[in-house]
Amino acid sequence: MNQDVKRSVIALLERAGAAARVGSKAAPEEMLALNQECGGIIPGWYIELVTTYPICSLELGWQSSVPEGDDDGVSWMEWFGPAGMRSEMMDNYPGVAIYRQGYFNVAGCSHGSGDQYFIRAQDGNNPAVVQIAHDVSNHPELILRDGVYVVAESLSELFTNAFVGAARESET
Repeated sequence: MNQDVKRSVIALLERAGAAARVGSKAAPEEMLALNQECGGIIPGWYIELVTTYPICSLELGWQSSVPEGDDDGVSWMEWFGPAGMRSEMMDNYPGVAIYRQGYFNVAGCSHGSGDQYFIRAQDGNNPAVVQIAHDVSNHPELILRDGVYVVAESLSELFTNAFVGAARESET
């Protein structure tokens, strides 16, 4: 596993404190079964990440826009374990269309938009995290051309800058 990713996830869990207790580790056998089901696109380093650190089910926030008025500009995602990942890649768009292009799901939109979060497997062991619009098209080429928004240039950047769900709840 990339050392920047490892350091950033450890720091995230330390910042999360009590909220980290709601997170869980993915079961290795479930991740391996999912990886087989989706053609082996999930890299070993990612399987190691979610089976080693309790990040599944954590709600993470990222600064998606400039705060304005009552809007803090933070978008929220739930980091998925194998069941959520499977649902988004095998049953729902855009995942069904793009997993064969090497994109695997990592999180879901907590706001219910259907615009889920993905990583491109071919982009190394500290890849960008992207949000992909669910309503662009059913065609992978169009989805990847018109529906991709870069959330963080790297996974370690996302973990380093993420807000943790418990902080969000205490603000409301």
